[in-house]
Amino acid sequence: MIMTTKFTVAAKPISASYTRMTFENWIHLLAKRITAILGTGIVTTVGSTVFGALKASGEGGYFNTAWLLPLVSSIQAIVIFLVLIIPQRGSQDIPGIDPLSPSAPDISVDEDRVMKSCGYSNIRRWMEAKSIVAKVLAQFKTAWLSLWVCWLLLYVVLTGLGLIKMGGEELSDGRRLFMYAITILATFFNNCATLMALFCYLILAKPTVSPDKRQTRHVNWVQYVAVIIFFTVVESLLVIVAEMSPDISHSLNPKNIMEGSEWTSGIAAGTITALLVGRLDSRFLGSSTWLLALLYLYAAIQPLYQLLGSHFWSGMLIMNGALFLKCLLYLYITWLLESGRMLFYFIRTRQLYDHMSEDWKGFSGYLENAG
Repeated sequence: MIMTTKFTVAAKPISASYTRMTFENWIHLLAKRITAILGTGIVTTVGSTVFGALKASGEGGYFNTAWLLPLVSSIQAIVIFLVLIIPQRGSQDIPGIDPLSPSAPDISVDEDRVMKSCGYSNIRRWMEAKSIVAKVLAQFKTAWLSLWVCWLLLYVVLTGLGLIKMGGEELSDGRRLFMYAITILATFFNNCATLMALFCYLILAKPTVSPDKRQTRHVNWVQYVAVIIFFTVVESLLVIVAEMSPDISHSLNPKNIMEGSEWTSGIAAGTITALLVGRLDSRFLGSSTWLLALLYLYAAIQPLYQLLGSHFWSGMLIMNGALFLKCLLYLYITWLLESGRMLFYFIRTRQLYDHMSEDWKGFSGYLENAG
């Protein structure tokens, strides 16, 4: 098997022992290097936070912890960057797409058995489904990669925000406005990450490639991008108005506006993450209950993203917990791609999409006749 990035296709079929390996065994046997790297990043951020907390409590709260946010944010950015660049085994592709056209008259005995076990009896429809699933898998990997890029940009911006706050509470007008801009930018990248998670969910939940092999849009992705841009522009305008006219309203100040935007962004992120995790709860994927529980916890803490600005130690706790759960999600999705389970999920759900309408018509007709 060719070693390449996790977003590329494996060159050779994987062994039977590999495909039947559980997520837990995969972690212990085949993902030790990346797990060790992620674990080192998690331990480093947690250790830095604990050290800062102990120093602050030991010095009567006078210990300056302003360095902690940029330090932890930068370490987490490095961890995410390593996730993007460290080579992993490639995800599994559908064998036989290139040499066989959709009209191929014959397939091997093994493939015939797999075809029938997946619910197909017509070779032409089977070859068509394989071609479509290959495109769907490519869509998912692109959205998954984009999600991590957005997270990387978010933590880079959070590092910059932490460095600005190290200057103390009293900021010059120019530096204060720059801090507002960085805060809004952080919310923007958090929203972009939420959008990529939404795309991952839509690819798992709905047909995104038409039967004639033309790739369809994710229910018009342009509209989703427009919503994020509109949200960011409105937040920016409100902050500008509040900064220029402080006498309009006591509650309408830049801090309250940005906190409201962060709460909204966090709630949206939690909702979308819950949808994504719920879609991963499939018998086709073989998800463990403990793993799903932790991923649902990750969805639950998303709205607490706002605590980074208003409750320092609670925010640091959430930030460290979020990194651990992000890494767990990364390992799980990587296992699904490498083991072929994600491929199996797409090929089975493709068969369900093909027959859902006809099956419902038949069942609803049965209910009507029975009534």
